[in-house]
Amino acid sequence: MIEYHDAYLAPLIDATPEWETHAAEDVAQLGTFADSWPDKLTVLRVYLLLCLESAASAEDVFSLKLKQSHRVSGNDHG
Repeated sequence: MIEYHDAYLAPLIDATPEWETHAAEDVAQLGTFADSWPDKLTVLRVYLLLCLESAASAEDVFSLKLKQSHRVSGNDHG
């Protein structure tokens, strides 16, 4: 199992290991990466999947974390 550093999301991911399985499959479909990248991309994909699935409103913690990830990645459209 991969280590997750987000204090809020990590327990949710640990409670539902299917998130990691799904994310790892998604990353594997993207192609072959250098050794350290699949785990990093899986972490990112798990965070995104969990937030997308769990968002209930534009102002809940999951939506706010998604907005934050868009700002960090340079994809802030609003």
